[in-house]
Amino acid sequence: MPTLTRATHRVAAVAAFVLLAATRVHAQSAPDSLADIRTSPATIRALLDAHLFSPRVLESPSTIATLRAVDSLAGAAQSRREFFSGFNRLWAAGPVSHVRVGRAPMPANAMMAFVDTMRAGDDAMSLRWEGRIAILDLRTMNGVDTRERISRAFETIVAQGAEGLIIDLRANEGGAFAVVPLVGHLIAKPVEGGVFLGRKWNAAHSRVPTATELGAITPWTGWSLTRFWGDVESAGILRLRFTPMAPHFAGPVMLLTSRTTASAAELATDALLNDSRVTVLGERSAGQMLSQRMFDLFPGTHLYVPIADYYSARMGRIEGVGITPTVAMPATVALDSALARLRSPRTRPAAAAAAAPAAPALTLHRAVATERGYDANAWWIESPDGLVLIDALMLRSDARALVAALKSTGKPLRAVLITHAHADHFGGLSTIRAAYPGVPIVATRPTADGMRVVHDEGMVPNGWLRALGADYDSSFVAPDRIVYSGDTVRFAGVTLIVRDYGAMESHNNSVIHVPELKAVFTGDATVHGASFYVGTIDAKRALTALPRILADHPGEVTAYAGHYGPRALDRTVADNLEQVRRLHATTALVGSDPNNRAPNGDLTLPAKRLVLLLAALQAGERADYGIGAVGFARFQLPATIAAFIADSARRTPPAAKAVRDAMRPLLFMAGRYDRGEITVGLGGLYLDATVESANGYRYQLMFSYDHVQRRYRVVSRDQISGLIDVFVGVREADGSLLVSNVEPGTHYLDASGVKVFNRMRFTPKAEGSWVWRVETGRGDGVWTDPFEQEMKRRALR
Repeated sequence: MPTLTRATHRVAAVAAFVLLAATRVHAQSAPDSLADIRTSPATIRALLDAHLFSPRVLESPSTIATLRAVDSLAGAAQSRREFFSGFNRLWAAGPVSHVRVGRAPMPANAMMAFVDTMRAGDDAMSLRWEGRIAILDLRTMNGVDTRERISRAFETIVAQGAEGLIIDLRANEGGAFAVVPLVGHLIAKPVEGGVFLGRKWNAAHSRVPTATELGAITPWTGWSLTRFWGDVESAGILRLRFTPMAPHFAGPVMLLTSRTTASAAELATDALLNDSRVTVLGERSAGQMLSQRMFDLFPGTHLYVPIADYYSARMGRIEGVGITPTVAMPATVALDSALARLRSPRTRPAAAAAAAPAAPALTLHRAVATERGYDANAWWIESPDGLVLIDALMLRSDARALVAALKSTGKPLRAVLITHAHADHFGGLSTIRAAYPGVPIVATRPTADGMRVVHDEGMVPNGWLRALGADYDSSFVAPDRIVYSGDTVRFAGVTLIVRDYGAMESHNNSVIHVPELKAVFTGDATVHGASFYVGTIDAKRALTALPRILADHPGEVTAYAGHYGPRALDRTVADNLEQVRRLHATTALVGSDPNNRAPNGDLTLPAKRLVLLLAALQAGERADYGIGAVGFARFQLPATIAAFIADSARRTPPAAKAVRDAMRPLLFMAGRYDRGEITVGLGGLYLDATVESANGYRYQLMFSYDHVQRRYRVVSRDQISGLIDVFVGVREADGSLLVSNVEPGTHYLDASGVKVFNRMRFTPKAEGSWVWRVETGRGDGVWTDPFEQEMKRRALR
């Protein structure tokens, strides 16, 4: 729990560190001492022998192999930066978390005293509201001010009568004792957290303490990291207990996690899971739950060593295991799901619902299909006069669950409206109609006609709907009330305005507007948190239809899509348009090479494979409808390639052709990486990148080509300082892109005021891998202090 995270290092370094950049490698005021690096393995071993939480870890084959690799690295490294980067990569794959080296702004003892008084700043947390739901976004557990602000936030949350609370820990890598008020304001009685076991305990025992042993230990209290580190090393064991704090929030809580939720954030999650009011949504956490402190390695350098392991009273060891969420889902959609759950009174405990203000006249609910039903949504509106259902899911099993939810209200179903002709949105109609005989099924004529076509195509021998077996009802139920685009209809006292936007990714797409809810139900015409689908009918219609949807529904309107969670309509449309444009730009960039075209004008098979790869990589970490990024990209390609072929008959301006020809060889960099992503820019005229260097700083890069001067330009912006660099250069014979900032003059000054420049080389290696090399110089053509980072594409799902 008490550990220094990356956020702490940034705060501590403000006054003492010069920021390191992937495109701006800063020179040191004094040359690196290679003697310090060469002799460091002995010091590292001594510190680990004295302080690592368990001697058995040191004896493990994995640790022995890692230490041998460190010996080799120390003998070969030519700079402190190279040693740091290599050491941290080795231990990132090593036996335990929290072992690393880094530059030291002050000696370890001074740093330990500093972290007890440090302030994390305004970015550490924020409190915002979605109606009566409070969202506490907590990005670190460090800082005196963070502890204070958490307590003030709970005063506001309780005073304003929040109906629900969302705690967002998706970007929280841990820290220190801000975890105490976060848990304390949510519990009504003491909660046993767990026990920290240090070297003294682990050297004498090969087991965790018994209940009797734990009962004899007074729970540790306090805020000082320095005191905590001293106590755990001297006693070898510390017991943690959380006690209630005022004010107490008693309502429902949704806690969001991701794969990077770590350390003290995992401790808080584990403690709060003791309370049945708390639901954890998202991904399994990082499993990095050790207590780490710093030690002086050599001048200007700290070694960070985990000095205590943690065992939860609820689940045992968290390190290497992580915490499983109550409801697993991609972290990107967890917030929307939490909001949807809290907005439904049926997800709240009875006491909280009773204490909440009277429900509005209209209440919105959502039923979500299983993965086999493509995670589709069926939205339903409850009014005093009955229910209105929008879309009907696909599988019998999903539709039966939907019917059970509708029946639980005791109210009649007044109408079913269908947004578009995809079976995962209308296949459940037979089950709905059987439960509610005579209920009107409403659609526009283009949607109704398309439903019949899709059903009949899917029911042919070996058709995809037949593959679903008995869980798909082969009897087709057609809409029996046809409306026209622009019509306003009323059911159960609910006003619904239906508008058609033509063939986009289905035969027709209707959007249903409910003004009283400030809501539009978009079917598959929009999506949030997933890849936008353009693979069925007209792959470019979305570029004109989406702006029309936004123009027809101005103001603060929320889009409730056919898959995944809700989001503001304007933000959803902007994201979906960006996805469509980039997909078409990628296809155009590959297809504009004559060598990638077959005699009939189609793309060659290798070119199609390349577009498939790039489209799948573009999907990234978005939700994928249960079919994986590659499977989803396969659905996208036929219509996207057809749209490109239709457009390719148009004359491409010579300037655009020259730029595309120059950008195509740089596609080896496009992809998604553990440290960022690089995508094709609009029109295929540039590459966009958001990347993180091995030393933990993030940058935005744009790769472009000047067709007049016949050279490349790379613009870099440091996301911490905001500084911008411009580099220019050319491709070399081996396919590398070599650029420097000498000619643009975007230098910086070292400690003595001398100009310092950089050059970068991007070199393709094996498929899906390339090397990024940065060097420092004085503008005299001599380049030194090389820094290399290998980039490997993530495996595709």
